Amino acid sequence: MVILRQMIPSPKRFWSTTKLRVICLSMWLAILMATLWPFDPLPSNEVNWLPGTNGVHFGRHGIVTSAGAFRREAARDTQSSSVEILLRAGTETEVHTFLGFYAPGDLLPFELRQYGDGLLIFRRSRDGQNRVNSAEIDVEHVFHHGQFTMIAITSGARGTEVYLNGELAQTAPGYHIFPSNFSGQLLLGAAPINYDAWSGDVRELAFYSRELSAAQVRQHFSEASRTVTQIADTSENTLAEYLFNEGAGTIVHDRISSGPNLEIAKHFQVPYKWFLAPPWKEITPLWIYVDDIVRNVVGFVPLGMLLYLYLLRVHGKRRAILEAIVLGGLTSLGIEILQWFIPQRDSGITDIITNTSGTGLGVLLLQPRPIRVMLETLGVMSTPRDAASCEHGDVDAA
Repeated sequence: MVILRQMIPSPKRFWSTTKLRVICLSMWLAILMATLWPFDPLPSNEVNWLPGTNGVHFGRHGIVTSAGAFRREAARDTQSSSVEILLRAGTETEVHTFLGFYAPGDLLPFELRQYGDGLLIFRRSRDGQNRVNSAEIDVEHVFHHGQFTMIAITSGARGTEVYLNGELAQTAPGYHIFPSNFSGQLLLGAAPINYDAWSGDVRELAFYSRELSAAQVRQHFSEASRTVTQIADTSENTLAEYLFNEGAGTIVHDRISSGPNLEIAKHFQVPYKWFLAPPWKEITPLWIYVDDIVRNVVGFVPLGMLLYLYLLRVHGKRRAILEAIVLGGLTSLGIEILQWFIPQRDSGITDIITNTSGTGLGVLLLQPRPIRVMLETLGVMSTPRDAASCEHGDVDAA
């Protein structure tokens, strides 16, 4: 009598280990392609002069930076300052930073961000105990399709006022923007530390260490509306004024000569991009952050499943679980290191945590007995001994 020592399915019922290995490798390559393609560390800086008028256009990824740093106006740090910018957004549905100051190792003192058709104004400063104080103003219905908007933000002893096209749109009593907030390197069209590129047109920009009156704001808007080039304000309280009327070249000159010129680089780069940024430093709106976490977890679930199914063929269960999760984490680490060299990608630890969690979730989903039975029936899941029997067609008899 022939006695089978172990009841196993016919060898043809199991997927071959080689087939499973190829599927794992294909999934791994697909993830690399999705996260790293196109691998272009030096993309073109999509900033072009507007034809027939003053101004520059920012494409999908473009940036203009100051050639030097704006000096911190500490000696005249009263509660009086103003900024004016004439611009047109490329879309009214996205969230991107279009103006900001940054100094390496310091905080972001001032930032202007488009939020859909609205405007977010961020101001950060340090108090006497070196604590960072952050405050923001949210202004609605600023950007309109195809239309230029002149934004004037004036700050004085009573607070801050925001004007749109010469008309008062919002007041913020107690909210102050100091001249020292206009310090560090100026960036237009992108954020300094993470990929956050804005698309649209900018025609004029000016900074002041004084509070502009309502009459001055209306006058500046009237001058900008009547002529291609606004009359330069040569007041001693004007920190810098850029009219973008060069029409060609890579330099935007400061008309006042007290501030640095602006430069249009040949290649797009994020100037102070973080390498493996910690989670608490990755700056994104909440809904974008949550969406990114969900996509990163779900995206690595299939990899975790396939790695576990393959490793289960060559190792025991516990080792297969551990190695699958470790390989998923190392894959994510490699991706984040390579993404630091790609300006359009961010390099952060959050993605490593979420990708590794996704790998572990994929492994976990294959542990319930009904799932294992179904996969064994389909010939996908097998132990090392089953796989060896399948590969060699061994049947023990006595």
